[in-house]
Amino acid sequence: MFNLMIRSPLSAKEWQAYYKLRWQVLRAPHGQLLGSEQDELEAQAFHGSVFTEQQDIVGVGRLHRLTEQTGQIRYMAVAEAYQRQGIGIQLLNYLESIAINENMRTIKLNARENALPFYLSSGYQIIGEGPLLYGVITHKWMIKELNDV
Repeated sequence: MFNLMIRSPLSAKEWQAYYKLRWQVLRAPHGQLLGSEQDELEAQAFHGSVFTEQQDIVGVGRLHRLTEQTGQIRYMAVAEAYQRQGIGIQLLNYLESIAINENMRTIKLNARENALPFYLSSGYQIIGEGPLLYGVITHKWMIKELNDV
């Protein structure tokens, strides 16, 4: 394994790389325009970026508050060349630790079908059908109680 660092982007260059990776993994494959990877909650959310020793961003994820004690994780993405190397779980743990520090007790998320095994193995439970993104990407609404961590 290689040395990784997880933290929020700090510079304009890092933010640009953060959003670019998010778009490349989650939006571009579905023909979505650059800019579709952002929403109105960016400024108030907690962001995690996984940096290599060379300072390349290879994983991204975001946590925002839904209620006083509930957070939602969105936009989890790992660069294709770095997938299945434990980066996603490290990023998820990082975002969950922020949630705990922010006194959130529950995390919710919408998981794409291909990510269900990852989230199920991380302690999330399916609680219902999620949105149908772009008319083709099915999701499951999932939840994890952090007091179980």
